[in-house]
Amino acid sequence: MELNTPSNRPISEYKSNRLSDRIVYQAHEGKVLHLDAFRDTRETHLMPAILFFHGGGWSAGDTRQFHPFSDFFAERGWMAFCAQYRLINEAITPFDCVADAGTALNWLADHAGDLRIRKDAIVVAGASAGGHLAVCAS
Repeated sequence: MELNTPSNRPISEYKSNRLSDRIVYQAHEGKVLHLDAFRDTRETHLMPAILFFHGGGWSAGDTRQFHPFSDFFAERGWMAFCAQYRLINEAITPFDCVADAGTALNWLADHAGDLRIRKDAIVVAGASAGGHLAVCAS
């Protein structure tokens, strides 16, 4: 079963106009982890940010789950990020997933100035396992 976007299209068919970059935020034992970054290039002020963690029971899923939602926020003056994290078939336990989530959030805060985001306005969100990661990271 494939998840659908808010416009009821399958996520695999969704193409973003605001996906601006894939940023490496961590390399762990040969596995490079990315943040998919979404922004409206017309925005010049410091923006609030939202960091999404995908669901999938810590063992499946990918960042595309939140691409449509990231576009929604980018259209409204936010910068949005979708975090990749190690999955439990790659990492030893869900605690490793939690560590990756914390690293992603800390990386955003540490690079807020370079990214033109407000360090005091970073929101975390997720679905299922990603919701758990969002709570643990914050």
